[in-house]
Amino acid sequence: MAYFDIQRKNHYFVNTLCKEISKFDVVSFSIFDTAVLQEVLYPNDLLRLLARNAEKEYGIIDFHYIRGNIENEIRINSGLEDISLNKIYEELSIRHPTWPIKQLRLYELQLLQKICHANPLIQQLYEHAV
Repeated sequence: MAYFDIQRKNHYFVNTLCKEISKFDVVSFSIFDTAVLQEVLYPNDLLRLLARNAEKEYGIIDFHYIRGNIENEIRINSGLEDISLNKIYEELSIRHPTWPIKQLRLYELQLLQKICHANPLIQQLYEHAV
């Protein structure tokens, strides 16, 4: 598919949805993987990058499994789909009190800043909605 064909379809998509959005007083947008895109092939790639740093810098083995499992446990126990990084790292600090939790959390935030960017199509819809 040619670049201009994709652009034309995107323009049509945005215009069509803008017309629909105009019919409502309140519109909500999903954040991750909709309004904000992560430049990774799979969501777990972020955890693997974190694990590589944790092992290299602090000798922590299997960080991606441990952090991922804690996130899943909190999600299941709370009944919430989305949970905060603060909650995840708070639990990590309880279970692994000798780990450099502040540094691990900071690295994750820095990594998220590097790999995340606004979805330009959804950004147009958001700007129309406000």
